Amino acid sequence: KRINELSEDHKQITELLKSKGIYWYPVYWKSGNSIADKLFSIFWSFIIGLKICFRHQPRLIHSRSSLTAFLAVLISKTFRKPLLYDADSLLSEEYADTNHLSKDSLGFKFLAWSEKAARRRASQIIVLTEKLKADYQTRFKIDKPIEVIPCCVNTENFRFNENHRADKRKELGVTDELVFVYVGKHGSWYLVEETIDFFRIVLENNS
Repeated sequence: KRINELSEDHKQITELLKSKGIYWYPVYWKSGNSIADKLFSIFWSFIIGLKICFRHQPRLIHSRSSLTAFLAVLISKTFRKPLLYDADSLLSEEYADTNHLSKDSLGFKFLAWSEKAARRRASQIIVLTEKLKADYQTRFKIDKPIEVIPCCVNTENFRFNENHRADKRKELGVTDELVFVYVGKHGSWYLVEETIDFFRIVLENNS
C-alpha cells in the first residue's frame, strides 16, 4: 500500500468526522520493531503533524504517547502553541519493570528523554493516579497544573440482566458450565499466563 492510500472504511470515517468539524489524519505506522521502522514511523508522524498545523492552525497541541511525545514538543515549539501532555504513566519505567526494555538500552533512554522533554514543555499534564501526580511534583519538581484521570468503569452503565445472560449462554452453546470471560489486553504486565493458571485451578476444583 502507498502511504497516502486509505481504505474505504478510513475514507468513510474521515468524511463522517469532517462533517462534524473534526479533521482526522491517519498516520502510516510500520508494524516492524526495527529501529529503521520506528524512525520511519516517527518521521512520517512529524510530517503529518506539520501538515495539520500549517493547514488548520490549532490552538493546542495534545500528545498521549511517550514514543512520540517529543514530536509534540517540537511542533509545539515550532508553532508556539501550548502543549497538553497526556502522560498516562511513566512508560519507560513500566517497560523496564516488565523487562521489555533494559535501563541501559537506547530504547529506554529515548523514551525517558521524550517523557522528560514533554514534562518540561507542557502547559498542563494528565496522569492516571494520585501517586504519579505526587511523583511528578516531588521527584520531577513539576509545578504546572496536573490533572488525574483514573482508569475506571462507571458501574451504573453495567447492570446485571438475567435475560441477557441466558441469551448469551444460549448463543455460546453452554448451559450450566462454568464460563470465564477475560476482558483486557494480553502480554507484559497483564499476567495472562497467571490468569490462565488461575482458570485452570478453579476448573480442577469445580469439576
